[in-house]
Amino acid sequence: MPRISISRMSIPIGLCILAIGAAAFLSGCSKNNEKPAVASQSKSEPKSEFAVSVKVAPVVRASIKSTINAVGAVLALNQAKVSAKIPGKLEEVLVEEGDRVKAGQTLAKLEKTDFVLTRNQAEAAVAMAEANFSKAKTDWARARELFEKGIASQQQFDLAKSGFDVAEAAVKQAKADMGLAQNQLDNANVTAPFAGTVTHKYCCLGERVAPGQPLLEVADISTVDIEVGVSDKRFSDVKLGQSATIIVDGYPDMNFTGKVKKVQPSIDAATRTFKVTIGIANPQELLKPGMFARANIVVDFHQDALVVPKAALLEEEGKYLVVAVRGGRIKRLDTVPGFVETDKVEILSGPSEGEQVVIEGAYGLAQDALVKVSGE
Repeated sequence: MPRISISRMSIPIGLCILAIGAAAFLSGCSKNNEKPAVASQSKSEPKSEFAVSVKVAPVVRASIKSTINAVGAVLALNQAKVSAKIPGKLEEVLVEEGDRVKAGQTLAKLEKTDFVLTRNQAEAAVAMAEANFSKAKTDWARARELFEKGIASQQQFDLAKSGFDVAEAAVKQAKADMGLAQNQLDNANVTAPFAGTVTHKYCCLGERVAPGQPLLEVADISTVDIEVGVSDKRFSDVKLGQSATIIVDGYPDMNFTGKVKKVQPSIDAATRTFKVTIGIANPQELLKPGMFARANIVVDFHQDALVVPKAALLEEEGKYLVVAVRGGRIKRLDTVPGFVETDKVEILSGPSEGEQVVIEGAYGLAQDALVKVSGE
């Protein structure tokens, strides 16, 4: 009986031992399977290099100009404020602002009544003086004849001669007075000093004006000047006859051309610049006095230069460089810039003709960085 009891208890104990062994076996297998996975990850390939997209342009040979940029104002070649020479009441104004006028054309008139009366009075005085002169001349001729015959005395002769001289002087005086009166009458007409355009009107009809008081302004703008200031660093580059391109805000899409006609020999103490005058033909009178102008004076010219877009030139720590693309990778090349125009720059060293240089996307790229050219 006791043996039967022991064998029944051994069965569950054995099953437990078997279960523990199986669990240990499976755990060992699991650990053995994890090691190859780690090894597989360590042997995986590195990630592929990312290519940055850039825009390029070729290095080309082209002509390029060296220019001096300066700002200034448009000036009329001739410009004058027109005034009356005599006082009076303004009776007529015959022109308006913007009207073209000829030299000597009447622009305004003063009331003439008083001047006409003065002139008429002067004419009458001349007629009287001439009549007196005629009588004195006759008297002197008779006195001389009688004196030569011994009939008239020396005193009578001298008196007749004196009367003649006084009458002659009176005629001259009367004629001078008439000339002055006529001049006053003529000055009642205010005329243009030269051909041009009426740019300002300062007077009103019926106003009493004084001599020298500006009534109108006339400017000849068929040819205009542009006065600009050039720094002392570039002053020596400016020469008479050099071409210049002018741009004004009023006509942003138009370029006006002119030539340097005058260079001031001394510097302006206030602006520390030299005044340079550029003459421009203005047949359509598009350029008006006082307009703000930007001038580009051409001081030199290179016919066959290596040129890149201005966007290709970079400056880092005081040095200039361009970024070329060779074999799909960046090559940062030091360069020396030459002439610079609006949208292009001459390069004196660095890339070769035909080589592609980056014009967009170059900042921050390291040497030999992988790039992709936009559009390819």
